[in-house]
Amino acid sequence: EPAIRLEAPEEIPVYYDTHIEAHPRSDVTDLVWTITRDGEPAQAGAYFGTLENTGGTISFQQDGIYTLTLNGKDGLGKPVSASCSILSYRQIWQSLYGPDTAYVGVEAFYSMPDFTLDEGAKTEWQVLENEKVLDWGSVIDGTLNGYYGGNLKFQRTGDFTIRLKITDRLGHVTNSEKQTKVYEPVPKPEFQLPPVAYTDTPFTVSCEEISDAYELEWSYSMEGGDTESFLTGDLDRSGGTLTISRPGQCTITATVKDHAGNTQTASQSLTVKKKPHIRMNPLDRVTHEERFDYVDILQASSSVASYPDFTDTEGMTITFTLLENGEKAGEDAAYFYDRTTNYSFQPKRAGDFVVQAKAEDSYGNSFTFTTQIKVVPVVEAEIAELPETIGLGETVSVSVIPRNLTDEAVTWKLLTIPEDTAAPHIKQYGLKNIWFVKDGWQKIELSDVSEGALSDTGGQLQFRTPGIYCLRTSVTDQYGFTVERPEVFRIIGN
Repeated sequence: EPAIRLEAPEEIPVYYDTHIEAHPRSDVTDLVWTITRDGEPAQAGAYFGTLENTGGTISFQQDGIYTLTLNGKDGLGKPVSASCSILSYRQIWQSLYGPDTAYVGVEAFYSMPDFTLDEGAKTEWQVLENEKVLDWGSVIDGTLNGYYGGNLKFQRTGDFTIRLKITDRLGHVTNSEKQTKVYEPVPKPEFQLPPVAYTDTPFTVSCEEISDAYELEWSYSMEGGDTESFLTGDLDRSGGTLTISRPGQCTITATVKDHAGNTQTASQSLTVKKKPHIRMNPLDRVTHEERFDYVDILQASSSVASYPDFTDTEGMTITFTLLENGEKAGEDAAYFYDRTTNYSFQPKRAGDFVVQAKAEDSYGNSFTFTTQIKVVPVVEAEIAELPETIGLGETVSVSVIPRNLTDEAVTWKLLTIPEDTAAPHIKQYGLKNIWFVKDGWQKIELSDVSEGALSDTGGQLQFRTPGIYCLRTSVTDQYGFTVERPEVFRIIGN
């Protein structure tokens, strides 16, 4: 049996209680402890505590290799001793910082923040999988320096442990580890919105293709509230068509999620303006009948203008175009003048036309509004020119030059004007041109001043009474438009 036997741990952190057991034989006397630190007598403050003949508890206050020796004498007075060495190290409390999840090819940051490395200590970064240390370059692209760490990129998926191995000056190793699960990167959604949208007008959202391995979710919010009642339509992996019912700023967000719940999001804001409107007001009421669909009925050669009402068209370019059969009407159709805020129309021929108003913004969005114009031929019965003077009792043949007559009836009217009333107008305009004089004409019956009768094609007359007369044809077409054609002549005689 040895004269003295010691029991103690091989290593222990500083500041921890260290229990030392001494087992001297019963014949050993004059027991004395000596303690050295790194081969030199331990200085005051290097440890706290007291050791007795049977041992005791002390705590080391500085790192180092402590050698504890218990000296004594055996029963024959011969010196005996026993020694043990304890490595006391500084415990590293600081945890390694790093992400729980990372993505292949995407930088991940690792570091030991707020930590100061003791003098003489060395660091080594390692990557482990299934507790096996791997070749760094086979998994990691990048270098981590000291305890500062840095950014690295994983080159494949897996469950990895990043370890910072710290070897202090005494050769004691402390490992600080961070487990990271590495996934294929979740793709960031990319989609395109128009530069501007209009209320109640569908617009297209196009999205870059995303693999079926990921979920794609769309969400929408409008300034002043996150309700989706303002929006109709649906978006899928390729995008789709949406319609927004109120103006304002709308935010559209796409979220891509993998099977582990990792996400990538992208948001874009869209300005929504009020949809413009142009009310294509009816044309001149004199030559226009307003119908349910604003069908405009004009007679060929009549000239009219329209002043539409504009709503929410500020900043837009307005153009008016005359169309026929869906194409721009030719120059033979009408005189058409676009004046930005109004237009005028003078037909050259009959036809079914459409006036289109287009409101266009600076992004190429356009809105069209139309009104129909039906131009019908003028229906009239022109009197073949009569002599300017006709003798009393002379038989006069009256013939009609029909224009576009179908089933319309010709109505005849005879008017007369006193010589003294007509005289100044005849002097100014001539006999043939005084028919447009409004005042002074009086309607009379043909039978009161002449013999004969007139039909739709004309006839023969013999006047019994001298005077200045205006014979007029009147034809009313199916649309209620009436055209009169006059002939003025003088009956002379005793």
